[in-house]
Amino acid sequence: MNWGRGLLRAWVLISVIWVALALYALDPLDTWNKASADVVKVYHGTQLIFPALIERDVMERALAEYFREQRADPTWQPRFGEGTPEGEAKLIAGEHDPNLRWWKTGTIVTMAFGPPILLIAFGMALQWVSRGFASK
Repeated sequence: MNWGRGLLRAWVLISVIWVALALYALDPLDTWNKASADVVKVYHGTQLIFPALIERDVMERALAEYFREQRADPTWQPRFGEGTPEGEAKLIAGEHDPNLRWWKTGTIVTMAFGPPILLIAFGMALQWVSRGFASK
């Protein structure tokens, strides 16, 4: 009986099942599509739509310019922050991260392939230790 070959085959089988279940549960295509969707910010009932990959500082500048234009209206009232267009823009832009889809993709890859890699590394370490106890 060859334990090494049998354990390697068991690892392959377990790894394939793990990766398949992880990818099914994490649904990377849906996650990618959601992270790639346009960013919609609502302010005073107005939807402000930005491309998903827009940098936060560009979004803040565009929002600040929009708020400066809106300030000309005498009924305009700041809803958040300092009441300045820049303060409002900073709060509305919030935690926007244009690299979000890459972060989520990295998380999915880590969750799907990390445990099988750690399992084979652990098995190789155990094999190395057991060889140290073998007589020559």
